[in-house]
Amino acid sequence: MNNFIAYIAPTAQKVCRKYNLPCSVCIAQAILESGWGKHCIGNYNYWGRKYGGWGKSATKVTKEHLRGKWVTITAKFQSYDSLEQAVNDWCRLIKETPRYRSVIKTWHAPWILSDFVKALAKVYATDPKYADKVMSVIKKNNLMNYD
Repeated sequence: MNNFIAYIAPTAQKVCRKYNLPCSVCIAQAILESGWGKHCIGNYNYWGRKYGGWGKSATKVTKEHLRGKWVTITAKFQSYDSLEQAVNDWCRLIKETPRYRSVIKTWHAPWILSDFVKALAKVYATDPKYADKVMSVIKKNNLMNYD
């Protein structure tokens, strides 16, 4: 498990600092979404990032929480040429996509990680317990040390 953190953390720290985003959240989401790197979608997509309309893609069966229940769907996901490209895309998604504007506002005032995660979860995931899961991974693995 710590091998996955050791693998992803240097790139996540470098890229997240450039975008002024918390590396701990990037790492925690990768852990949570990929089962500690065991279930990567396509190449380097440890975040379950849906296809953004550019580059390579991979199709996968997944579960989404819709209208109060879990359903199985087939979705198209992003695939990357490198881990750095994947982390850059995670950061750009949050910093540059209009639907994440409120998430960035929450992060910039007053820089409280749990508030950021709660705001992010509402936009990023369909799982109603996603924010709690991300914060649990951060705390259990002392990921704030990477911020």
